[in-house]
Amino acid sequence: MTRLRVVGPEDEDAVRELHGQGFSRNAIAREINRSPATVSKIAKGLGLEFDRSSTKEATAAVVADAASRRTALVSEMIDKAAELVSQISGPYTAVFPDKEGNAVETPLARITPGAARDLCSAVSSLSASILRLSSVPASDGAAEARSMLGDLARALDVAAANLPDAS
Repeated sequence: MTRLRVVGPEDEDAVRELHGQGFSRNAIAREINRSPATVSKIAKGLGLEFDRSSTKEATAAVVADAASRRTALVSEMIDKAAELVSQISGPYTAVFPDKEGNAVETPLARITPGAARDLCSAVSSLSASILRLSSVPASDGAAEARSMLGDLARALDVAAANLPDAS
């Protein structure tokens, strides 16, 4: 059974000292054999903060990379949708089995109704996905923060309305 270790003054001293030397939270955790969460709690109690700028930069890079990949994917999907639309109106090659069951390509003047339905369904699905992916905003977190603050303000209004009168 694992025993819990109580945070003592020696842990606080070590965190204060290593933080002063510029160690990161995780480096301090490894050094004093504590979890990063414990180091965060100790640092908070001591009024210390860790530089999170590199984390913010890494997060911004991941967000930018995801936006770039979404843009490339949307471009490919638009090309595929255009290709499918052209198949609906142009000459069409259908594949039918012959008497022995072998697949035989047969050129047709126009597309069969079933194939047209399937192509239209594929174009519709691609179009919905393109729209959904295109509407994902690249976020800096400001919109989420505003939304969260708005939710908090509404919750406070509800709580205040339900308080008993102080009179």
